[in-house]
Amino acid sequence: MTDTRTEFERRRAAQMISHDARETEAPESRAAPALRVVPSGKTGGPSGALLAIRRREIIDILATRITSGELREGARMPSVQQLMIAYAIPRSTAVRIQRELRNRRMIHNVPGVGFVVGVPTGPVLPPRVSVQDQITQIATELAEMIRTGKIAAHERVTTQRQLMTEHGISKATAWGILTRLTAKGWTYEIPYVGTLASPRHLWPPKGTSMALSPAPADHVRKSRRTTTGLTPRGDRDQENAP
Repeated sequence: MTDTRTEFERRRAAQMISHDARETEAPESRAAPALRVVPSGKTGGPSGALLAIRRREIIDILATRITSGELREGARMPSVQQLMIAYAIPRSTAVRIQRELRNRRMIHNVPGVGFVVGVPTGPVLPPRVSVQDQITQIATELAEMIRTGKIAAHERVTTQRQLMTEHGISKATAWGILTRLTAKGWTYEIPYVGTLASPRHLWPPKGTSMALSPAPADHVRKSRRTTTGLTPRGDRDQENAP
């Protein structure tokens, strides 16, 4: 009985010594708990956080330009495409920047013009731009994005709905922009897919204007013959002359 009690006390003392040694062990020698790593592709990961920081920086830059008077009342704000090119950001970030400035009542949308500086009730408004000038300007911006690689070959360029939302234009104007890009060789159409960027070898020659090409002098006359099948009176007289 005495031997059993002695053995029990010896083991108990050994356990207490081991416990005291662990308590006095240096903190750096203990194993650190495993850290939870969030993949960069998930929401809230590093890429999302960096984009959020970049978005706030750009908003502050534009807000400072407005409050300092660099961008005056009624001045046109950069479009989504211009923001994407100037700051190397995705389309969704550029759209959120415009929305945030609008929510702060620093800019507002004018139909047929786009976003301009000032509140909607401001007395100063920019002059209205013609439809053809709008088509040429926006088509030029999209063509520049294709040329610089912002929009890769065979990638969808944009849609009518996106153009209408971003620029405050009508459906007919948005359709004119897409057809102008296709007519100039910057894009091509696939039914039920959309407007895609053309590869480099299909681009127009350098320096080609995006403005609408003037119609030939006899365009109306030829169109009349083709559509109605009628010949003008002067031509009939010449044909019947001996």
